[in-house]
Amino acid sequence: MDTPKEYTETKSEVKESEENKLVPDDNEVSLLQDGEIDLFDLISQIWGKRNIVIISAIIFLLFGIFVAMVSTEEYTSEVVLMPQSGSSSGGASGLLRQFGGLAGISLGGSSSGSIGVNLYPDIAQSTPFFLNIASQSVFVSNMDTTVAIKHYVTELIDPPITDHIKRYTIGLPKLLISLPIQIIESFKEKPQLADPPKLTIPEDTLTQKEVATKDVQGVIKLDGSELGAIGKLRQRIETSIEENGMLRVSATMPDPYAAAQITELSVKFLTEYLIDYKTDKAKSNLLFLENQYEQAQNKYFRVQQKLAQFRDRNSNIVSARAQTQRERLEDENQLTFQVYQGLAQQLEQARITVQEETPVFKVLEPIQVPINTSAPNRELTIFIFTFLGIFVGFAIAVLSIIYKYIEPKLKATKSY
Repeated sequence: MDTPKEYTETKSEVKESEENKLVPDDNEVSLLQDGEIDLFDLISQIWGKRNIVIISAIIFLLFGIFVAMVSTEEYTSEVVLMPQSGSSSGGASGLLRQFGGLAGISLGGSSSGSIGVNLYPDIAQSTPFFLNIASQSVFVSNMDTTVAIKHYVTELIDPPITDHIKRYTIGLPKLLISLPIQIIESFKEKPQLADPPKLTIPEDTLTQKEVATKDVQGVIKLDGSELGAIGKLRQRIETSIEENGMLRVSATMPDPYAAAQITELSVKFLTEYLIDYKTDKAKSNLLFLENQYEQAQNKYFRVQQKLAQFRDRNSNIVSARAQTQRERLEDENQLTFQVYQGLAQQLEQARITVQEETPVFKVLEPIQVPINTSAPNRELTIFIFTFLGIFVGFAIAVLSIIYKYIEPKLKATKSY
């Protein structure tokens, strides 16, 4: 049976139409030429979709400006110290040793332990260190008041998540209204802080030894607020050793005065800890010698007084018994005097040893109240977000071109 001519033509047109779907039109440049990507054609198509890249860059730019403006300003204060331990081979004891010591008293070297400079950052990352800092108070200039550091770092610097939710929901209109003002002020030169208050360490705060012995058994018991404060302070206080051996201590806070005071507190704790460790045995020996010296002195004075009384009573009596008693008292007086004299010399040497064992920390770069912020870097934040927007827009354009090329093949595959 002959097929009608109209049916044959219609079938031929449908077949042609399906084949044309698999091949891009002349107006659409193919990405593949002989199995390879035609970069010129790809760039041409991307340029045709440049509006996507521009819109994406603008969106990310605005978001970057928003993030940069609402980020909390941070100030960093730091100090650079030159640690130098006292040496027992020099100083007064070294000079005395050259002349044979103190009347036969041995002037041996120091037997106390020492801490390597590389361990200083570990001390400044210990729990007693942060607990001591958290238990003290600082002056906050933008609040014009003195607050406890534990409360400051847990409640005022990093408020609860509910405060953030309120700020970016209910308080969002107010935040958007003040945003242009913040943008203008961020590019203005910040005035210098005049007449900063004197940074002093409160005398009634806990010492590092009192903090370390909060519990009678030597076990530190911390509550939730203390653990939270320690975690926050670990992120804001840094101690490092430079390649040249210098000790650098820094603190980062939203308030410049608070940053400087916390840096000073950190240096105070660290230096006191190292001095206590280095001179602990020397001070213990000094205390022991002071007690022994006092006892020997009292005993010598009693024997001396007893001898003087015996001489007064027996000045005109000549007898073997009195002579023997006097010689015995004179020998006892001489013996107690030698012990008293020897302890006096050792006591002076112990005092010299304590002085020599005390580590010296010379301040190379003193603590300053920071004027410029250390974070956020608004220019860098805006640049990163803008670059990210360009990259995202470029990726969207490329993916849309690739999808446009493979879409007919996917449809053809599904039709079969």
